[in-house]
Amino acid sequence: MFKAVAIADIHGSLTYLKKLISYIRENAINYIFVAGDIATDRDKVTFNRIIKALSNIEVKILYVRGETDPEKPQNTIRNNIFNLEHTPFNVDENIIYGLPPSLDYELKIPMERKVKVHVERLGEEVGSNKIEKCIILSHIPPYGTKVDKDPLRGNIGSVELRSFIERKRPLAVICGHVHTGLGIDNVKTTLIINPGPFRRGYYAELIVSVERRIVVKLDRFTPPF
Repeated sequence: MFKAVAIADIHGSLTYLKKLISYIRENAINYIFVAGDIATDRDKVTFNRIIKALSNIEVKILYVRGETDPEKPQNTIRNNIFNLEHTPFNVDENIIYGLPPSLDYELKIPMERKVKVHVERLGEEVGSNKIEKCIILSHIPPYGTKVDKDPLRGNIGSVELRSFIERKRPLAVICGHVHTGLGIDNVKTTLIINPGPFRRGYYAELIVSVERRIVVKLDRFTPPF
């Protein structure tokens, strides 16, 4: 069993960092999952400032980038922070696999051909016998769920990611991108979690059991002012 906090859409804000640190310590959290948009406007300075701040938290932090993060962030190695976009991470018997953002920066919509390449690679690397133990960390949500619905544009998630989930049925997908889509949904047997924008204090706590059951609590830190 392990406990994790999932956050997304930090967008350069450290407003809730102290509250996150206190929560991690008080609740014996093992991991933090960060589902992209760490910075704003692809700014490397902001990205590295947030990464440095997160590195002071005494747990392992697994992240992927979003469309507002640098395409080629500075390759700073920190002992407790891992970019999952090219290297999966094993937690007990679960595989945490990260997808690159693959979003159009201006339109904020998935580039489906790139998504297809990444999910096919995921399927090959994980293998059909282990996919049910796989948790996918993706800034892009799957299409047609509660968590990808924008109030103005409708569902803006990835069709290719949803197709992959329907065929392969991983354990869970943790995503972000759609700030108004915070919530929990299912695609077949796969749990879909959008913790909401952390720049406004939203987060999710996950308890993953050895029987591959996930208990999720969505919550929000109160403003520190």
